[in-house]
Amino acid sequence: MTPTFISLVAIAWLSPAPSTFSTVEMRFVGPGYYCGGGFLVRLEKGEQVTFTSQRIDTATISLDLAGRRVEATSSPVAPRGKRVQKIAEGILRQSSENGRIFYVVDDQQPILLSITSPAFRGFTKDKWFFDRINFDPTAEKAVTCLAQQK
Repeated sequence: MTPTFISLVAIAWLSPAPSTFSTVEMRFVGPGYYCGGGFLVRLEKGEQVTFTSQRIDTATISLDLAGRRVEATSSPVAPRGKRVQKIAEGILRQSSENGRIFYVVDDQQPILLSITSPAFRGFTKDKWFFDRINFDPTAEKAVTCLAQQK
């Protein structure tokens, strides 16, 4: 079984104590599909994804898409914001804090995915990102993920 976002977070949760948990980092470079955490994103040539987990309850995925940096963080956050899209197993919410737009994947789980980027300008203007990401957890069955190619 290849490691994915969810499986690495699960390994972190099973860790005996926070003081013994070390940083996990993996990098994937396109072209291809990065799969993990119930979503997949299409990477063009040279685009990359870096997965980092430094704490028991949090993991971060940094995406470099056509020179735009996007951060996706899995953590225990409260879903808030306006509903902008229905997704496979929940809804996508848009909110802002300190002038910065972020999105939360609200799928009724205790650990939610929060997505932010300095390039985000509001859902209709952020199609450059949302046209490339698929939140259907079964979508990775239809593609070969970069982790499977390593």
